[in-house]
Amino acid sequence: MTTLEKNTKSLLNWLAVKDKPEKADLIFLFGGLFNIAPQKGLELYNQGYAPKILVTGKKGATWKEEKTIAETFKDYLIKGGVPDNNILVQDTSTNTLEDITHARPILEQAGLKFKKVILVSRPFHQRRVQATFKKQFPYAVKIVNQPGNEPFEEFVNRYGMEKAAEKLLGEFDKLKLYADKGDIENQAVPENIAEVVKAIREVLAQSEVGQG
Repeated sequence: MTTLEKNTKSLLNWLAVKDKPEKADLIFLFGGLFNIAPQKGLELYNQGYAPKILVTGKKGATWKEEKTIAETFKDYLIKGGVPDNNILVQDTSTNTLEDITHARPILEQAGLKFKKVILVSRPFHQRRVQATFKKQFPYAVKIVNQPGNEPFEEFVNRYGMEKAAEKLLGEFDKLKLYADKGDIENQAVPENIAEVVKAIREVLAQSEVGQG
């Protein structure tokens, strides 16, 4: 494993906040381009971790399907055996912040004031969804982080090594950007992660110079 691979994996592991599974009132699936979140949601539902699943997402800039992300996720869950009446649909959001803020009235209308929620997103996105939920939800809810099953090797193969590293740096930068805007809770960055980020930036900068 190269130094870039090692550092990129360390950054991904920090972003991919994961808790021990616990029974909860709701599984909250964040929208995305792939079925990584609904796969994990279905797995958790079938294991009896929560009685309801919320799917979120309209259509992002790169979403090519005719149906919304939320509808696509719902179809996946129904095919997996989840009853229609156990799925809540929020199909108007176009980003992480809206995934949560647009879901609140739906949950209120359904009469669901829950005490514990399982958050499910892609691993690199998990720290941000937790930070956004903590900032935006109107009352205290215990969060159980359960990122989808996307191993490091699969993530890298999807984008290529350097593009994968760039994507993680972009996600890291969003944590400060959105915290400064007041959208998410501020995230303390451990010294070792700050060093990892610096090292990744240096390698990618050298690569750009070499290609120039």
